[in-house]
This record gives sequence, structure tokens and C-alpha cells, in this order.
Amino acid sequence: MSRSLLAGWLIASACLLPRQAEARKRVRVENPNYHLTLKLPSLRIGLGPSFTASPMRSAGFGFQLHAGGQFAFQDVRRYPALFLAPEFGYMFDGANPRHHSAAFGLGLGVGNPRVRFMFRPRFLLGRLDRKTAVGLNTGAALEFMMGGIGLELAHQVSYADSIVRQGVQVMVTLDFVPLALVGVRRWWQKED
Repeated sequence: MSRSLLAGWLIASACLLPRQAEARKRVRVENPNYHLTLKLPSLRIGLGPSFTASPMRSAGFGFQLHAGGQFAFQDVRRYPALFLAPEFGYMFDGANPRHHSAAFGLGLGVGNPRVRFMFRPRFLLGRLDRKTAVGLNTGAALEFMMGGIGLELAHQVSYADSIVRQGVQVMVTLDFVPLALVGVRRWWQKED
């Protein structure tokens, strides 16, 4: 019985093998070949409300100023571009207790030059209630015009001695370098 099953399986496999080879030839999967298509400096400012949940509930004004770069990697066949945005800067959170900090991070994104989604984790080092604080700010942003205009929602947690501070910021961001390039391009096209 087992010999007849084995023989049947071998015959079926031999008949199907050429068909599988033909199917492999017909289905040709092309892997994306990403290469660097954009290198651009960045000078971004963000303004908006800030809310804390702990140690006490309060609201205030948030401000951020970041410098860095933007790098876009795109495939020739126009898959969505992948963005890397290293940055460093200053962040202020006016909700009680006030928090001043230096921020260092690397943004990761996907999209195209007109619209993109960015995820920005940042390491924070600063002052919280007159004590040295470390923390993490993770933001998700929707940006337009090469990142020139954006809306960012961020969660922040900071630690200073026995204080643990958590909050949320909603920022409208402007990046002056892409905005200037878009303005120059439109002006240049008007001249023609």
C-alpha cells in the first residue's frame, strides 16, 4: 500500500513540476531599488498647546525649535519614498511643572514630497522643576510640501528625581528651508 502511494505521489509530482516552473517564469517579482533622491537641511519651529496628566493636570504653551536634515530614498518605479530626518534642538513645555530640554532624535517617514507621515522619537535632557531631567518624546506628524507645513501629536515622559511627568503636545510645525524652496520655485516659474 505504501509503495503504491509513493509511486502515485512521484508521478503527480513529476507531472506538476513543469507547470510550477512555468508559473515561476510568469510571476516575476521586482524588488524595489531605493536610492538617495533628496538631501535637504531643516530648520523647523513648532507651536501649540501642551497638556500634562501627571504629576498634576494642567495646560500650557508648547514650543520647539529643531535643526537637522532630511534624506529621501526612492525607487525609480516610484514606490513611496522613505524619509530619514536626524535632528537636534530645543523644546519647551509650559504646562505645570515647566520643562526646558535639549532634544536629539531621528525621524522616520513614508510618503512623497507632497505629503508624508513621520514618526519622530526624541531623547530629552533638560530641567524640570529646577532638577535635571531625562525623558522621551515620541511624535507622529502629517506633513505637506516636503515637510514645510505639518501637524504633530506627541507624547512626552520625563523623569527628575522623584518626579515623573507625562504630557501630550499638539504642534503646528513650519520648516523654513522647504517653504523657501517652494516659494523660489513658484517665483521662478512665474518668470518664464
